[in-house]
Amino acid sequence: MGAVVFVVQEVDSGMFLCPYSGDVGFTHRLKEAGTFESREEAFETASDHCDEAFDVVAVFNERG
Repeated sequence: MGAVVFVVQEVDSGMFLCPYSGDVGFTHRLKEAGTFESREEAFETASDHCDEAFDVVAVFNERG
């Protein structure tokens, strides 16, 4: 059964936050984007790692 998770996308670059070598990086692919269980967790992480405007988006993860 799937679940709703949240991803973060920078507005100008269109890149998504993703896990990278134990830290946070960026990817152009939604499939590689890191997922968050809550909107608040996604927002906090984006505030720490995005230098520009960002969107927190709910997506349905069929693997969830």
